[in-house]
Amino acid sequence: MRALQQVWCRAFEPDPEVLVPADAVRPLRTALLTNNDPLLLETLPGVLPQVASRFDALLFSCRLGAAKPDPAVFIQAVDMMGVAPGEAVFIDALLPQ
Repeated sequence: MRALQQVWCRAFEPDPEVLVPADAVRPLRTALLTNNDPLLLETLPGVLPQVASRFDALLFSCRLGAAKPDPAVFIQAVDMMGVAPGEAVFIDALLPQ
């Protein structure tokens, strides 16, 4: 199972267009909110530390019970970060169509 996790996680590439704004808002608290599965959840910090280390929280929809774009996942995310929705900014790697 560990080998599968390592291979799966290596399929992901850090997106500088998302990481740059995440770095720019420091020292504000940040979270990574992703719809990825438990395989990435368990291996992200070890295989992609340059991503995991930039965020105060790693929030995965597989743990939250809802996925983007469901509003419930965003409500859970801001609750977990201890901020009001109006105090949060969401940056996504996907451009709106």
